Amino acid sequence: MKKDSRSSKEKTINAAPPIATLREARERARSLVPPQAWDWLEGGTEREWTLDANTEAYRRYFLKQRILRDVTKIAMGRRFLGKQLPMPLIGAPLGGMTQYHQDGEIALVQGGHAASSIMTISAMSRLRIEEIREAAPKAAMIYQVYFQGPDSWLEDEVARAKAAKVKALCLCGD
Repeated sequence: MKKDSRSSKEKTINAAPPIATLREARERARSLVPPQAWDWLEGGTEREWTLDANTEAYRRYFLKQRILRDVTKIAMGRRFLGKQLPMPLIGAPLGGMTQYHQDGEIALVQGGHAASSIMTISAMSRLRIEEIREAAPKAAMIYQVYFQGPDSWLEDEVARAKAAKVKALCLCGD
């Protein structure tokens, strides 16, 4: 019999009742991580003015409800960076995923690959792009690179991303 290698938190997630709303998903996630990790995930920098402004901006948009319509032939798929996506969603970069799961960005990329999506990996990830690529050799990835430090660091990051065969670079200037 194969040993169950899932962590106790993973077993809790899988044994819990199904999640029906984003609010429920958020609360379930919050209950499973240390408070400092949750604060880091939920927070912004310094006074969080940009975070507040972005949240307020999204409050001005609503999904247009269209009820009692035929939904048997909806096609959400789109082609992006030469890859057919079943839904136009791409995983955002977030360094430090090992705070939330022992496999961190590796699990994130493998999940994105299983869903036929593309994940964006941050140069600030705790796992190196080479480790992630080795664990997910066929996964489509974008690599987020920061404009900071000496030019030689940026050149090295771009070379590492190229060697890891990422689909594109995401340039970050924050």
